[in-house]
Amino acid sequence: DLDYTHETCVECHSGRQVEDHLNSRHSQTYEDLQTSDHAGDGCLHCMTTQGAIEGAGSQTYGAEGLVSLSCAGCHDMHSEENPHQIRAETNDDLCAKCHVGSHHPQSEEAVYPSGPHAKADVECVECHGLGEHFAHGRVSAWFNHTFWIYDTYWPYNDTRPVVCGRCHELEWATEQLEVIEETTETMTHAAEEIVEAAYSVIESAGLSEAKAAELTEAVDAASDTVHYWMADASGGLHNPEGTYAAISAAAHAANEAAVEALEASNEALESDVETLEAEKTTLESEVSTLESSVSDLEAEIEELANQGGIPGFPVSSIALGLLMSMAIVFYISKPKPIL
Repeated sequence: DLDYTHETCVECHSGRQVEDHLNSRHSQTYEDLQTSDHAGDGCLHCMTTQGAIEGAGSQTYGAEGLVSLSCAGCHDMHSEENPHQIRAETNDDLCAKCHVGSHHPQSEEAVYPSGPHAKADVECVECHGLGEHFAHGRVSAWFNHTFWIYDTYWPYNDTRPVVCGRCHELEWATEQLEVIEETTETMTHAAEEIVEAAYSVIESAGLSEAKAAELTEAVDAASDTVHYWMADASGGLHNPEGTYAAISAAAHAANEAAVEALEASNEALESDVETLEAEKTTLESEVSTLESSVSDLEAEIEELANQGGIPGFPVSSIALGLLMSMAIVFYISKPKPIL
């Protein structure tokens, strides 16, 4: 039976190879998955050795014996198809078996394959694997199984990306990396704030259910785009231009949704104002009619008073009725605040 752990490999491959792997994220994939909020069967072809070997759909999350990616997850010890016995035709193909999708999109066409290093035919392992090792008083070439660029070249505690110095002047490369990472971080935070503000505007705009759902969907898409490029986890280095363009477009889309929500809300308010103004005009017309009627009554009362009143109906009663009518007219005609 195949040993899915690294234990058998340790019998021959001791030293830095095993030590590096055990210090890598690969050696903790299943443990990390178990702490996530999206764990499921669909993750296991990348997050377990059994799934990496037997393929998607072959494993059940939570099944007994599942282990994180070990040596056997990437290497077929019985294969003679390539010198390194990897489970793919090329190094990049091996990385692309798992580094795809919204949670880890590094090998998706829009990300690293469209970036400047890929266009220069630089493979993943040329930055994340090939390196130098100091041992027995000298520095020698080696392959770093942590796949972390800051640990690739001796001295390992150097905070500069020493690997960049293989092709670039190191000081220049370090400065460029800092600029790219800072720009990406600034744009990402700004985009996240715009997205949150857009959600707030849509929620408080008093829109119809259908319109609110439409605009919320647009903001959801913008949010997904921002998180997609954050999940690349390269600080924008894999594809700086693509990162900037995508995050900028996402922020713009979220802002446009917020603006549309405000415009729709204003249109509704303007419609309400027009309705209230029409009602006010109608009331003013009715008041004018009542005032005219009151004038007519006053004239009739004055005429009756001159004639000595109406038999059986004293003028004082008529006057009292007139006063009550005028009070009603006054109340109706008094300006009211428009809500």
